[in-house]
Amino acid sequence: MNHEEDPPGRRLILLLLQRFEAQLRKLVGQTQIAAATIAGLRSIIVPSSVLYGFRVPLRGLAPMVGASELAYRMLTREAGSATATWSPMIDASGYARSEQYRAEHTFDDRDAPCVAQLGGRSPEDVEVAAELLATRHRSIRAVELNVGCPQRCARLGRYGAFLLSEPNHLVALVRALDLGVRRSGRLDVVAAVKIRVYRDNYAKTVALVDRLVDAGARLVTVHGRARQQRDCDSADWEIIRRIKQGLRGKSVLLVANGDVRDLAAMRRCLSYTRADGVMAARALLRDPACLSRDKSRRPIDHARLYLSFVRDVGAPPPAVRRHLAAMLEREFRRVPQCRKPIMAFRGAVQSGKHGLVDDDSALEALFRALDNLATARSGSLCCSKNSLPTLLFSDEKQPCPESML
Repeated sequence: MNHEEDPPGRRLILLLLQRFEAQLRKLVGQTQIAAATIAGLRSIIVPSSVLYGFRVPLRGLAPMVGASELAYRMLTREAGSATATWSPMIDASGYARSEQYRAEHTFDDRDAPCVAQLGGRSPEDVEVAAELLATRHRSIRAVELNVGCPQRCARLGRYGAFLLSEPNHLVALVRALDLGVRRSGRLDVVAAVKIRVYRDNYAKTVALVDRLVDAGARLVTVHGRARQQRDCDSADWEIIRRIKQGLRGKSVLLVANGDVRDLAAMRRCLSYTRADGVMAARALLRDPACLSRDKSRRPIDHARLYLSFVRDVGAPPPAVRRHLAAMLEREFRRVPQCRKPIMAFRGAVQSGKHGLVDDDSALEALFRALDNLATARSGSLCCSKNSLPTLLFSDEKQPCPESML
């Protein structure tokens, strides 16, 4: 017997492997993706740790001017999406110098942990504003410098994403921010920074993050787009992954921002980047529960819950209209005749309330309008076939979402 001959069936097995090689490789790839998704799911269901008062993995509502006010921050928490929230961008100079301006930015102990975001380029104002915010509001667990806004206002003021072209000045601002936080005497508040990336330059971005961490940043949010890019361009998760690798062994929270629109995307992002959390913006405006496993509430239920928070803590009338337009967009398309009573809301603002809704009768009218919408949605009212569908934020100039543009 020739022992060097192939064992029975070996040639057949080799032929089968060659024939189905492509299918087998595809199956292996799908298995790896499934394993990554399961790993991400486990990390969401079972929090792995708490760092600086933030539960990891963190799910954050992004800072948005005119959209992430206190009432909506509380809604995203109640809906199960947000475990941390960001305030709208606060002008550092205004907050440092004006008591009236400070009163316009509201916080609440029920909205903790919260990150207060500052915009500006004066180290002195950033330091003073950071100290004031940390001292005045117990819900704040981090004060963040905005290095992500690419809007015209940021270009004219040379703040936001335009600070990326002045890395030395940016580092000085983060040092001032950290000093202000430490001067508050609160050991449970850290300095934070939110940045965009340098276009096609991973090494430069990683090096900048290292400098910002050395300057005192303990929470870093990275929007995986360059200043010149918009939401139509895909976010670069690879750079976030590399930044996380560079932070290995350091007590720094890294939050990934960009293209996180639902639970599945969140799991993929966490699995790929190994970040400590994710941040969502526009997706949470349309659906406050988009990052939650609880999908039991309807859009109308979220709208009612939001109005209950507005009645409790107040909100600027334009923000109320924007949020209702976003949350109820699909409902308005089905029953467009119910749109006008809701979008006509202006609210009566009491003197000294800094633009917050303070009119129970106006809010009650909104609640009744939502009841009518629910009734019409169920089919008891006739829908006009000639009405045009609403567009998101159609009644209002779209706000400048500092974190997502």
